[in-house]
Amino acid sequence: MKKILLSTIVGIVLLSTTACSVGQNSSNGTNNGQASLQSTPSVTIAPVVARDIKIASTHADFIIYDSLSEVEKHADLIILAKFIGERELNEYKTEEGHTFLRNSISTIKILKSFKGEVDVDSTIQTFEPGYYQEKDSYVTIEGYNLMNEEGEYILFLKKNEAGPVHTIVGMYQGKYDLNMPDQVTAKVNETDIKSEYLGENVEQFNKLKQEVIEKYR
Repeated sequence: MKKILLSTIVGIVLLSTTACSVGQNSSNGTNNGQASLQSTPSVTIAPVVARDIKIASTHADFIIYDSLSEVEKHADLIILAKFIGERELNEYKTEEGHTFLRNSISTIKILKSFKGEVDVDSTIQTFEPGYYQEKDSYVTIEGYNLMNEEGEYILFLKKNEAGPVHTIVGMYQGKYDLNMPDQVTAKVNETDIKSEYLGENVEQFNKLKQEVIEKYR
C-alpha cells in the first residue's frame, strides 16, 4: 500500500472520529480551520436526487491499498449491510463556531457478518465521507458516493474509540455495492451521481471491487 499526501491541501485536519483529513478544492476555495473536535449532527437529510447533480470534490490524506487483504486487515468489522434511509449531516466546528469539515452519518442494517462481533438484523451508524449541500449539489471526499436504499453493501469498518459511530476503512475502499457488479467508468466532477465511485482511481477501485465480488458475493 502507499500513502497519498496531497500537497494542494492548505489545511490538514486530523480527526480520529472520521479517519480522514480534508481540504476543499471545488471552485477555488480552501479550508484551513483549526479542529476543536466538536461534532454536531444536524437535521436528518433526505435529498431528492435529480438527474443532474453538481458534484464538488474534496481531497484527503489517506492510504491507497494494493489488495483486498490490506483492507481486510485494517477492518474491525466486515459486514453485508443495507442503508435504511436514515442519514444526518455531521459538522465539525472551530471554537469560534466556523464549520471546517462536513460528512454524513448513516444508519445501516446488518444482513451478515464476516468479521467481528455484531448481531445480524441490528442497526449501527457509520460516517460516510460525502454529503449533500443542497438537493442538487453533492460534495464527495476522494470520490466516495453515499449508500442508497437499493444497494447491498460489503462494508469494511473500524470501531471508533471516541464514540459509537463506525468509520469506513480507506474512504471509498471500504464500501462496495454487490448490486452493481459492473466496472466503474465515471470520473470525478462528472454529473453521474448514480455511479458507485466518483473519483480518479478508477482502475484501483475496480481491482478491489472484483476481489470483493469473488470473495463475498
